[in-house]
Amino acid sequence: MWDKPLELQDQNTGKVFKCLIVDSEGIGAFNEEQNHDTRIFLLALLLSSYFVFNSMGTIDENALQNLSLIINLCKQIQIKSGASSDPTQLA
Repeated sequence: MWDKPLELQDQNTGKVFKCLIVDSEGIGAFNEEQNHDTRIFLLALLLSSYFVFNSMGTIDENALQNLSLIINLCKQIQIKSGASSDPTQLA
């Protein structure tokens, strides 16, 4: 986690907002069980307004399956929270 929120300014409105950057180990961490990975991933996802999917190496079948899982989880969270289904929010 970044130790201090970044202050950013919206170029359209001029409004200043704070951005907190969090990095997690994600899915498929070494030496951890699947349940551990899922809990950390879901916590990061629930705390985030935007989510960046980072994959090492080439985009293979496993990377596509992980991305599909993330997208489906985001859709379920949006449905249950009553949030907008705007796909630009899944950045």
